Amino acid sequence: MGEVSGVVVLVVGIVVLAVAIQGAIGFGQSLIAMPLITLVSGIQTATPLMALVGATSTVLILLVNRHQINLHESWRLIVGALLGLPPGVFLLVHINERIVTALLGVLLIAFSLYNLVHFQMPNMQQRALAFPFGFAAGLLGGAYNTSGPPLVIYGVLRRWTPEEFPGTLQSVFVSNSVFVLVAHSLTGLWTPTVLHLYTAVLPFIPAAVLVGWRFNRIIPRKQFERLVYLVLILMGLVLLFA
Repeated sequence: MGEVSGVVVLVVGIVVLAVAIQGAIGFGQSLIAMPLITLVSGIQTATPLMALVGATSTVLILLVNRHQINLHESWRLIVGALLGLPPGVFLLVHINERIVTALLGVLLIAFSLYNLVHFQMPNMQQRALAFPFGFAAGLLGGAYNTSGPPLVIYGVLRRWTPEEFPGTLQSVFVSNSVFVLVAHSLTGLWTPTVLHLYTAVLPFIPAAVLVGWRFNRIIPRKQFERLVYLVLILMGLVLLFA
């Protein structure tokens, strides 16, 4: 009993931290929480649990930031992501996951370090490029549940404000979440253990979202950008070594 309670406490703590970070900068939740929860309860529990947590927190973050959504950007990204999801699922079956995730990790680390040493990335003017960036997000989301990186890179190149990041990203994540949840439910991944842990963490998700939202409102833009790059480096390291 004590061991089970300890697992629940650890999972709750991990989820609260990950959701708060997602609420603050708009991404990073699964890549932060997945490796840690996998160590605690195994991949078969971590994957469907974080899908449920992600869907819940994404909707809440979207509601909190609904007035800051850049609709001109989000609808293009959503269309691209939906087109990328089916081939992403196909890749999951036919391509070596470690090769793709390692390449993505290297890309994220290189992109972030390039910016942290004060090289200025170009200001991308063409909104139509949202479609290929969204497609890449859907591709990675369908294959490896990591749709965030292409969207974040697009937002950085488009010079989104800190306020725009959480809401605009969540609008894309919501569509991906529906697809993932349906797939998990149809394949029997919602086990009693998963549902028990989800029930335990559910009351803490709204508070974590609000903490992240408050942090987003007080951090200056320059520090926000530095935080984004540091989290991207962390995500890259997770993809390389997890």
